Amino acid sequence: MIDIVTDPSLQFAQELALWRGPKAEETPQAQAVHRLAAAHAVAAQARLTPHAAAVPAWLDRLIAAACSAPLPPDLIGAFDGLELSVSDAAPLWHSFLSLRALAEPAASLMLRDSDSRLDLDPASRLNRYGCGPLPQTDIVSFSSSTATSISPDGLRAAELLRQRWIAAGCDAPFAAAEIKRDILAAMGLADVNGLVPVLASSGTTATLLATHIGLRGNEPVQVLLLGPEETGSGVPHVAAVRHPAPRSPTGAVVVEGQSIRGMPGDRLQVEGVPIRDADGLPLASAVVAEGLTARIEAAHAAVRRVVLHVLEGSKTGLVTPGLDAVLALRQRFPHGLDVIVDACQMRARPADLRRYLDAGCLVVATGSKFMAGPAFCGLLLIPAALSDAVPVLPEGLADYSWRGDWPDDWERVCAVLPRSANPGLLLRWRAALVEMTTFSQLAPDATADALTRFAQALRDSIGDCEDLRLRPGNPAGSSIHTWAVAAPGGGWMDMAALRVVYTELARNRCLIGQPVACAPGHAGLRISASAPLIRAMVQGHDPKPELQMVIDKLRMIVSRLPVLA
Repeated sequence: MIDIVTDPSLQFAQELALWRGPKAEETPQAQAVHRLAAAHAVAAQARLTPHAAAVPAWLDRLIAAACSAPLPPDLIGAFDGLELSVSDAAPLWHSFLSLRALAEPAASLMLRDSDSRLDLDPASRLNRYGCGPLPQTDIVSFSSSTATSISPDGLRAAELLRQRWIAAGCDAPFAAAEIKRDILAAMGLADVNGLVPVLASSGTTATLLATHIGLRGNEPVQVLLLGPEETGSGVPHVAAVRHPAPRSPTGAVVVEGQSIRGMPGDRLQVEGVPIRDADGLPLASAVVAEGLTARIEAAHAAVRRVVLHVLEGSKTGLVTPGLDAVLALRQRFPHGLDVIVDACQMRARPADLRRYLDAGCLVVATGSKFMAGPAFCGLLLIPAALSDAVPVLPEGLADYSWRGDWPDDWERVCAVLPRSANPGLLLRWRAALVEMTTFSQLAPDATADALTRFAQALRDSIGDCEDLRLRPGNPAGSSIHTWAVAAPGGGWMDMAALRVVYTELARNRCLIGQPVACAPGHAGLRISASAPLIRAMVQGHDPKPELQMVIDKLRMIVSRLPVLA
């Protein structure tokens, strides 16, 4: 793996060697530019992990210059032993700025091109999920339904890709086409004719891009959103073409909940469709499909097209209304219906995704969640049936997407998008692909057996504990298990109490899935298996000791809840 060096002088030397490459000699101006790039990387690394040694004065001067916004007036004074003149300052600064986008370790670059959910707490250096930008080998993690920290192999793959970019020259094209090809191969979809992959900074952004495709034309649109409480937190916003957060992936400051520029929010209506009853029990697929049929017929009678969001794996693992029901709806309504398949948990079978795509459905996926890649690497799969129908992107989507995310020959569609690359997204995907590719090579029978053993190990760890109750609706072979937690005063904990438990578990180095509302008045915590865990189990790993640790700490926290509250 890539060793995490904490000595700033050694960090500087390693980074400087990377920028210099095999060159035997450099001009003083080139040396100065590369010193700035190396110093900038040292500063970026310090934001991820503290230095183990003091920063020497000479390096401190370089860091101050490299991290300056405008051209520092005393730039030349930052370079010891180089024959430079004042007239060199502006040209070498300009050269440095052309390198600065890559003058950070991959672990730092992967925090870019997303939103505030990846921002690190200054003290813990963790994001709001309790995950870090560096591998965390000292925690127990069953949190793949929410987010996980990067693996050592994933970090190594991302850093090697950054080094390839540097060696090729910073003006060389980034690896978007290569990443897209590798994603389709890992998903078992490389041979699907006419399939168009579009990269996105998150599953939420991918859903926004899919919604834009569903809004083609000029007629009114009815958006049907299945289980809004069990999909991504920003999905209800983007389904209504509104900003899901106060900062967009490109860094633009926006107003959360406000309509996105150029998108026709005034001609759509969004309706949430329940997937559980009042007691939190999942509705049968036939019941959900019957309700959708009635809603689609009513929308068509009102001369409204329909964009239907279905769940191929909700936050609790539900699949609804299911592949067969969706295909039946597509047959019954061949016109005026677009289907967006939310497969962001990445727990769907490749064969099922292929059938959705063959039926003309849009599919939204991620490299995180089950695959345990870094958070916020999204993907939109556009089937051949819709690839020629994608409308021109409106101005507001320039806050969410980059030109390289889309096909090279879609200039007419993508003219508004920024030309600058989004290396953070590409590096996150490269890290995720390490896990995806390895998992795709496992035999399905071995995977199914490991999931069965995981569920049994979890039940064994809980034993006869009456403080935990499995929420109904976990399908056979599910990798997500949602548990209601007893409240000290009787009844079951609500979302507020579960957030306290979740936070305390994270402080105790145990990560599980964030609390989720299954229905009004019904909530639970999630304990999930990830692709790397399944792979380890196939190779003989027993998860029981770690599961037991989580359950024991959870029970201890619950017993102290009145004090914690």
